[in-house]
Amino acid sequence: MPTLLRCALVVFVVGGLVLPVAALAAPLPERTPPAGFGAANGPGGGRTLAGTFTGNARSAGAVLGGVLGALRGYFDGAPVVSSAVGDPRDRGIMAFFDARLQGTPVRGAVMVQLNDGGGGGVAVIFDRPADIGRSFTPMARQLGSVPVPGGGQPQRPVALQQQTTPDGKAAIGVPPGWRISGYGNGAVDVAGPQGQLVDVGIYLPIFSAPTYGGPVPGAVYLPFIADPATAVRAVSEAQARQAMARGGQGFTDIEVLERVPTPPPTGSGQAAYLFVRSRLGGRPHLHFALVNTTVIDQRSWAYYYSTVAAPDGVFQRDFALMLNVWRSWSLNQQMLRDRMQDAANKMRQTGEILRSAARGQREAFDRANKGFDYYIRGVEVLEHTPSGARGNFDRDFADAVVKADPTKFRLVPPSQYRTSD
Repeated sequence: MPTLLRCALVVFVVGGLVLPVAALAAPLPERTPPAGFGAANGPGGGRTLAGTFTGNARSAGAVLGGVLGALRGYFDGAPVVSSAVGDPRDRGIMAFFDARLQGTPVRGAVMVQLNDGGGGGVAVIFDRPADIGRSFTPMARQLGSVPVPGGGQPQRPVALQQQTTPDGKAAIGVPPGWRISGYGNGAVDVAGPQGQLVDVGIYLPIFSAPTYGGPVPGAVYLPFIADPATAVRAVSEAQARQAMARGGQGFTDIEVLERVPTPPPTGSGQAAYLFVRSRLGGRPHLHFALVNTTVIDQRSWAYYYSTVAAPDGVFQRDFALMLNVWRSWSLNQQMLRDRMQDAANKMRQTGEILRSAARGQREAFDRANKGFDYYIRGVEVLEHTPSGARGNFDRDFADAVVKADPTKFRLVPPSQYRTSD
C-alpha cells in the first residue's frame, strides 16, 4: 500500500503543529466530470468529485467497479488501483489509485458507501502526489457542500406538476415521467415508470348479500369485515382473483406488518394506516395504506382506501416522493395529511425508511471522510472484540496487535465507524 504520508507537508512536532511554508501548486487541469457527479476544487489545491445514487445496490464493490469505469473517461484512461479496503458485509469500500488528468499525475481515493435504502454516496478525492497529504483534509471538509446533480444532502425534492383530472373533480401533483392512470369521483390513480403506484380516495362498495337485481358485474362479495388489517387481505385477494380471471395480475400473499389506528376519514367505521408486504407477479412489493371500513346498509359495506406501493427496493427509494404525491391530492384535507405523516413516522419500518433517506447520504460521506483521513495519517481503529471497546492507534501498532491475537482484536472497516471513533 503506498504511503501518502511521505508526501505530506504537515509536520507534527512535540508541543504543536508546524505547517511549512510552501507555494501552492497550479490548479489541476479542468475536465467535465462524469454524468451524475459534481466537482469542486479544494481551497488549497486538489479536486473532489461527489455523487449519490439510488436503486437497489447490494454490493459496494460492484458499485466501485462501475465508478472506476466512469472515471476512465474523466482521467487519461482507467485509474490504477493500488489497494482497497472494505467491510465484510460489502457495504463500504475505499480504493486508492494513481491516474493522469490531461497528462498531470494525480493520486487519491474513491470511496463508496451504501445506505439502508440501497442507494448511497460516492466521493473521489485527488491531487498531485506531492500535495495530497496537505490538501486532503480541506477537501474532505468541503465534501458535503459539493453540488451533486440530482442528489446531495439533503436530497433535492422532486418538483411535482399539479394536474387536474379530465372530469375536473380532483387535482394531484405528478412527478416527471409519471402519469395519471385512472380517476373518478375525486379518486385518482398515479403510476410511475418503475411500478410505483399512488391511489388516493378510492371508495369501493362491497356486497355482503345478493342484491335484488342479481349479481353486479365486477363487484366484490364478502361478509362485512370491520378490522382494516383483516379487510385489506380479504379485499386484495378477491381483487386479485378477479384480475387473474381476466388474464391480468393481482397482489397476492398479503401480509400486514404494522398498523396505526386513526379516526375514520369517512366519519364512521374503523380506520388504520397499514404497512403491508405483498407479491405481484412473483415480485415482492411494499405498501403504505389508509384503510377505512364502514357499513352502508344490510347488504353492503364500504372499503375506502388510499395507498402508495412499489416493488421492494423501489419503495425504499421513492417512499418519501410517493407520500408527497399523496399529500398533494387537493381533496385530501390538511388533517388527513398530518395524520398520514404521523402514522408513517410512528411505524418502525416506514419511519426508518423515511429517516434513512435523509441520514444515509450524510453517514455515507462522514464514514468515508473519516476513513480516508485516518489512512492519510496512518491511523487505524482497533477494536477489542469481546468488549467492543475501540481506540485509534498507529497503523503498524494496530496491525501487530491483530496479528498477535486475531481472536480478540480486529481492525474496524470505515463502513462500521461510529461517531466516537
